[in-house]
Amino acid sequence: MLYQVGLLEYRLGGKRQPSKPKLTNVFRDIIIKTIHQIVRPALRRKGIPLTKVGYNPGDSSKIVIVVDNVKLSQVVYNLLNNALKYAKSDPSEFKLSIEVDANRLRDDFVIKFKDWGIGIEKGYEEMIFEEGFRTPEAMKMDVNGSGIGLTIARRIMEELGGDLKLINNQEPTEFHVILPRRPMGGEL
Repeated sequence: MLYQVGLLEYRLGGKRQPSKPKLTNVFRDIIIKTIHQIVRPALRRKGIPLTKVGYNPGDSSKIVIVVDNVKLSQVVYNLLNNALKYAKSDPSEFKLSIEVDANRLRDDFVIKFKDWGIGIEKGYEEMIFEEGFRTPEAMKMDVNGSGIGLTIARRIMEELGGDLKLINNQEPTEFHVILPRRPMGGEL
């Protein structure tokens, strides 16, 4: 959230905060922390058990890279928050899955975020990354949103030398966070 505020300040003519990359265990230090610190309380408020969030504990050591924790945490937060905001109304239908593809033949790591929420209507697949855009289905729901979360998340991923892609727009809605194995510039 703080990164979003900083990005808005920058867009309004302020100074942008410099990147602070450090060696990070992405799954343990970012994904698991975000799930337990932010997602778990939100699940509790909605009456959804934490067991509805699935991930393989064996993935916890697969991605150790130099990355800006604050920026990548914002991307993870946005994706997890959207899965909660756009969940179906019946809490028993909630499901969220996070998987790591660390295939050594690739030049990058892929973190797959899948949720079984309302999905994204056909035709809006790229528009969801446009600043201020919200699908008609999302606007019908009684949730707060400004339409900048995915825009910011994609920009952050580009800054980090990676990407954010929508892979599937229906059950499950699937986003891929693509992280380079080596930081921009190749330094470790």
